[in-house]
Parts: sequence; structure tokens; C-alpha cells
Amino acid sequence: MAKFLFRLENMHVAFQRNRTGHQDVDVIAFGTRVAGANIGPISGTVLASSGDTIQFADHLRPNSLRVPSGHWEIGPTEIGADDSVDIAYTVTNIAQSPQGHPTPEEVETIGFGTWAAAVAVAGAATGGAAAVAVAVIAGLAAIGQAILSIFFKNVNCNGVVGADKIPLRGSDLVRQTDNADKRFLMTSNAGNPDIPSDCGHPSEINVVISISKIPFYSLRQFFSDKLFLRLGGGIRSSLSAPFPKLFQGSTTSVRDIIETWELIVTA
Repeated sequence: MAKFLFRLENMHVAFQRNRTGHQDVDVIAFGTRVAGANIGPISGTVLASSGDTIQFADHLRPNSLRVPSGHWEIGPTEIGADDSVDIAYTVTNIAQSPQGHPTPEEVETIGFGTWAAAVAVAGAATGGAAAVAVAVIAGLAAIGQAILSIFFKNVNCNGVVGADKIPLRGSDLVRQTDNADKRFLMTSNAGNPDIPSDCGHPSEINVVISISKIPFYSLRQFFSDKLFLRLGGGIRSSLSAPFPKLFQGSTTSVRDIIETWELIVTA
């Protein structure tokens, strides 16, 4: 078993969905499915125009109770070599909405609904991103009438910009991260030819995703490492010193606490 971190790095917008001269307001959803279990999605919004390259590190997501991190990343997730791993993302334009900018709840609803449709697509490896986009378009109808009436009721330039599902195995991740950086990049090309005639060019995007292998280092190994202990007798003494304030009347040492905690969490 190994742990992996999945991160949205950037998105190049070759062609936006909205009319020329008007930016897209894109709801982005990103997540993984490991051995049949969904992890995510996380969601948020970005402004995008044709020719833009969006660096997701510059666009932190609003925090939520479900996923507190503002970064566009999933994990670290423990994955076995034989586990199936599906990476999916969706990009949906909602710029032409009468109420203006969506609420966080609306963003999460649109993000989850479109992502769930994308990750559920069977045979994405053969159907490609086009098949995923078709499924996401159909999935919009299942989001709920309240959301649909606000964002997708009338014929306009709102709708799916692009989506993809990338099926892998845990063994693929192990092999691809077998390098000095323990990391590799994937580029997904997606789009949607289903654009109303009064909107712009059929949308087209290139999305870069990074996958990193997270090293595991035992706390017991760290505090027993000879090099660490050779740094000075002060460190050794600190490890053996009691915690008079936290454990008055006890001779419990820092080392004892760490080793006991490790036994509990690794049991």
C-alpha cells in the first residue's frame, strides 16, 4: 500500500463557452474514486476567457465543513496496487445567470451533480472525454429543478465546458511515481461541441493534474534513528524527560507517548 496526493495544477482555455467579450464563470469539480469509494468532489469557481491559463494554486476554494482545505487537491489517499483509481473533473459555465454569482451551496450542488455523472461513466477509456461530456450534460437534468431554473432554464451559453474521467490502477500510480520527484503529470484534453449558435466557438480546455506519492516514515523509526540521536545529548535527554505539567506524578517520557500513540494508530 502507498499514499497518493491528487492535485489540479492548471487549466488552459483554448476556447471559452460564453460569447466573445464575456468571460465564463466556471464551476470546477474534482475528485477520485478508489476501489469504488468516492473521495470528493471538491468544487469552486474561476473566471476564464479564451487563451487564459488558470493556475489553480492562485484560486483557493472557499472552505467548507466537508473539505476544509482551500487547495485543489485530494488526499493523501492510501491505494493498493490492485485498486481501481478513477480521476474525474467537470467544468460548467454559469456566467449567464439572472441572480449573478452563485452561492457556495449552489456551487457545491452543481459541482457534485456534474462530477457524479462524470465518474459514473463506464468505459471512459474507449469513449474518451466526449462520452464523459455527454453524460455530464444528461446529468445536469438530475441536479434539481431549483438549480436548473436559475442557471439552465433558458437557451443560453451556460452549460458544460468540458469533463473527463481517467481510469487507472494503483499499480499505474506506483510505476509512474518511480522517479526522483515521486510525482508525475497528466494532461487531459476535453471540450463540448454542443454550443448554441449564438454563443462562441465550441469549448475546448486542457487540464493538467499532478499525482504525487507521499513517503511514509514511522515516528518510531524517526525517534530511534541513530543520526537523529547523534545530533546531541540534549535531544536524547529531551526524549527521556518526563512531562511534569501534563503528567504530574508520572515518569512518562516523550518517547513513551509517541510510541504508545503509534501503536494505537497503526493497530
